[in-house]
Amino acid sequence: MGSLYLNGLGTLQDYSNALEWFVKSARQGVPGAQIGIANLYHFGYGVPQDYSTVMIWYRKASEQHLPEAQCSIRHMYRDGRDVAKDCSIAQE
Repeated sequence: MGSLYLNGLGTLQDYSNALEWFVKSARQGVPGAQIGIANLYHFGYGVPQDYSTVMIWYRKASEQHLPEAQCSIRHMYRDGRDVAKDCSIAQE
């Protein structure tokens, strides 16, 4: 449901509803929902842009071996967003 609201598929685009549904699913351990929350905060869609929150959710999804989350964490280190810039981690 979060993705439907995020992208406006079959409904009006609504970031608040997207976040609500992502949180419900993320609390149940759904890594795709965890990425959804991270992306909302990464790009500031309906919430203030907040890289520390982004990293929290990327890490939760990464712990479940979601490649997209692992790649996103590397990008955060490459760019030095809310973490010390570290190209060695970015290249792992």
